[in-house]
Amino acid sequence: MNTNLLNIVKRIVAEQGEAVLGDPARLKPFIKSYAQTVPQDERRAFGRCVETGFYRRVKAASTAEERRRLKAELAAQLQKATEMNGALCSGAVDVLDAAVPLTGSRLAQDGALPASGQIPAIPRITKRTLIFAIAAGLGAFAGTLVSRPLMSGITRDSLGLIISIGLWAGLMGLGISVALIAAQTFYLKKKFVIGAVIKSALIGIAVGATIGALAQFIYNFTQHISPAIQVISRVICWGLLGWGLGWGVSFYVPNYPAKRAMLAGLAGGIIGGVLCVTLETTAFSMLSELMLGFVIGLAISWVEEALREAWLTVIWGPKETTTISLGTKPVVFGSTAEADVYLPPGRGDVKPPPVRAVVSIENEQVVLEDRAANRRSVLQNNSEITLDRLRVIVNMKH
Repeated sequence: MNTNLLNIVKRIVAEQGEAVLGDPARLKPFIKSYAQTVPQDERRAFGRCVETGFYRRVKAASTAEERRRLKAELAAQLQKATEMNGALCSGAVDVLDAAVPLTGSRLAQDGALPASGQIPAIPRITKRTLIFAIAAGLGAFAGTLVSRPLMSGITRDSLGLIISIGLWAGLMGLGISVALIAAQTFYLKKKFVIGAVIKSALIGIAVGATIGALAQFIYNFTQHISPAIQVISRVICWGLLGWGLGWGVSFYVPNYPAKRAMLAGLAGGIIGGVLCVTLETTAFSMLSELMLGFVIGLAISWVEEALREAWLTVIWGPKETTTISLGTKPVVFGSTAEADVYLPPGRGDVKPPPVRAVVSIENEQVVLEDRAANRRSVLQNNSEITLDRLRVIVNMKH
């Protein structure tokens, strides 16, 4: 089995959903684009394996024993239909088999898992998650650099320290908030909306200044108790900073419930606070603020992707996809700056209408309102729609 081809297929499944293995027309351009380094005969064998409809048969036979029996049968069928080398046919079937996970209930019969439920999916750290994390880290670091010269002229008594740390945390919160909204805008290829940036900046600086001042106020008392209490109180305060920043993120990330965003920010702030306190005692102290912002951004984005029930995969090209969550807020496609997904100009630089289409959840159904065609339709899991130059796929967990 070609492990390089398997890794490529797994990447495509991760980005497009497992059902892409049952849709040869949809899978073909991704294989052609991603698997250029794979020998052509191996690509062709896998393509014929998919075209023959083996995915559904492999998916249906989901115990280890059934899979073992089926693979030899499918490889023989593929060799007979294509007259390809037997090893190539077996390798193609092996790749397909490895890319289709066994369900939890069937694995339980093989003694691998308890009988109840399915295998819990471990959420991946995606490109979007890393973009958010890196942006938040850089935003925190930039805010810290700006704050240091401003802090130098403030007295070092108890009140002065509260003001100083409040200023530092406020500018760090400002940097994180603006960086996160910039990351969201970049990821979805949107236009910057000044009002959203200003709102995010105000939330960031207000939350950061409040939490920073509170942290120093508490520290003024805890520093005389014990070193452990000092550290614990600081970590809790950084958790509260993440909590507030998570609340701010929920305003501009579509369909991110505020409570979930705040809990994610709280967790990220606590973890980042532990790293921050640890790094401050080492030669890497200059990286502590960057690490704090990185972990907050990572947690907020990771939780949003891990717990969402439905989302859209927007395909901009063979190697470029983005995702956007579905929920109570409709997802707007169009050329207006307020659109959640900005549609690029069509042929001849024809600009799409301000609102080209709207996708929403109504009565637990995903509904497309295509305003250009003046029609509404109910979408299913793996439904694919075309909006001008974009392809959009619906993804649902249930």
